[in-house]
Amino acid sequence: MKAQNGCRLTLILTLCALQGLVAYRPAIAGEFPTENTTLLSWLDVGDFGSGSGNDCWGYTAPSGREYALAGLDNKVAVVEITDPINPVIIGSVSHSSSIWGDVKVFQSYAYAVNESGGGIDVIDLSEVDSGSVSLVRRVTSNGMQTAHNVAVNTDSGFLYLAGGNLNGGALVAWDLSNPTNPVLAGQHNGGSYLHDVQVVTYTSGPNAGREIAFGASEGRGIDIIDCTDKGAMFLISRTPYPNVDYCHQAWTEDLRYLYINDELDGIQRTTVMDILDLVNPIVLGDYNNGTGSTDHNIYVRDGIVFEADYHAGLRIFDANSDPVQPPQIGWFDSYPPNDNSGFDGAWSCYPFFPSGTVIVSDINRGLFMVDISDALGSLEFTYPNGRPELIDPNGGTRMRVEVSGRGDSQPVPGTGELHYDVGEGWVAEAMEEISDNVYDAVFPAADCAQEVAYYVSSLSTDESVRTDPSNAPDNTYSAVAASGEDVFFADDFQEDLGWSVQDIDVQTGTWERAVPAGGGGRGDPASDFDGSGKCFVTDNRFEEDVDGGPTMLLSPTFDVTNHLNPRLTYA
Repeated sequence: MKAQNGCRLTLILTLCALQGLVAYRPAIAGEFPTENTTLLSWLDVGDFGSGSGNDCWGYTAPSGREYALAGLDNKVAVVEITDPINPVIIGSVSHSSSIWGDVKVFQSYAYAVNESGGGIDVIDLSEVDSGSVSLVRRVTSNGMQTAHNVAVNTDSGFLYLAGGNLNGGALVAWDLSNPTNPVLAGQHNGGSYLHDVQVVTYTSGPNAGREIAFGASEGRGIDIIDCTDKGAMFLISRTPYPNVDYCHQAWTEDLRYLYINDELDGIQRTTVMDILDLVNPIVLGDYNNGTGSTDHNIYVRDGIVFEADYHAGLRIFDANSDPVQPPQIGWFDSYPPNDNSGFDGAWSCYPFFPSGTVIVSDINRGLFMVDISDALGSLEFTYPNGRPELIDPNGGTRMRVEVSGRGDSQPVPGTGELHYDVGEGWVAEAMEEISDNVYDAVFPAADCAQEVAYYVSSLSTDESVRTDPSNAPDNTYSAVAASGEDVFFADDFQEDLGWSVQDIDVQTGTWERAVPAGGGGRGDPASDFDGSGKCFVTDNRFEEDVDGGPTMLLSPTFDVTNHLNPRLTYA
């Protein structure tokens, strides 16, 4: 071990400083908190004659009328939401009682499974516009009884079961050539139990023509399976990710970025994986919804990520802006006021209706119809140099603000404003435009220690004023007016100010306060940091190393009781 470093320590006090605060005070849609979303309507589980909800999916009839498929503990209900403010329950198909259920659609048929029995329910939706929903058959052939999840590849016309009683819960494929009568087509022999799966057909690139499954393998991570040949499915790769525990579900839209939720990883975060190379996927990072809520089901449409995150409700992220760390652009909380980990609240969501209506299924509270247009049409505000926690009481502190469009909305140049309150009410001032939609916000003078609330705004091409934070002024940022530094401890090591050395089994090279001996000739510093002479160094002898050890350098105790925001700097 070789280490020789000069040390200089300065402890600095910032006067009149308090920590910068970010206050979020959400708007309320009735009893449900929202941000950039609007509650259109709500059907409680009791409206369905059920005790709890589970999965949901959607169906758009050839007429263009839209229907929500609501999974419940005793049935699958079909709800017309063409007018999402006035939903109408059209009908339902009952099944044996089960907390867990899942439903998907192919052509004009829905396929429902549960974990209590009865096989695959085939539900005819072809006459739903006339108010008719009927059970065609229950598929129990080949011993089929239960499954945790069902997936449909609408491109290939195959249905896939995950977590079923067949094949040990590994992937099982059913042919939908006759959509009223699914026929067992094959299974992934030797595959692992999958909790959920998305199956896609590649239409271009080196994998063109291949049918690929992205499976959530509990305790293992993501299984990528080639299921092109239903009689010879095989595992392409298995990729874990940090803290993998109960890999729950994953979804990709562009076949590049796969978004993964894990119910029991203890981190409440979504993992992002690069799946461009199916053999060697790469874990890129993760993000979270800003609460302690457990993440559950996730879907992607047009680069927008939709998550049903149990206690946190529906969470919406913009992967167009950043696919690995997508900013959260809106949310709807179906299960307030809880934001902790747990298994109540939002089970799933469906964002694929042509109208843009998003439905959310909640275990405890039923089915919600939500308008997300404010999230998609809002502007994005970024701060390349960060937002200040402290501003000069004399005024003049600058904050760079960049405004960009999202979806169909674009910022109108020259309309950026800084809104601030120094304790006397809100004042709006135009920001200095550096270039189109790039501004400098200049903060005003304020009394020392005054907390200054602020937000920024810009006019959008949809003729609405957009703010950041989105619900300002109820929702604001803040900074504290503070300046000046009082150095109450500084040590250039020319005097002994109370540092101590603690060694354990050190033979040579212990810390000592001395002039560096190397002179720079053997890679050591030529002198101490500030040139005043002494510093604390280790192995301060020619060709001497720290042998044994460790050797530890301990500072004196600093009393910061009366200092609001102590800051430590050293070299």
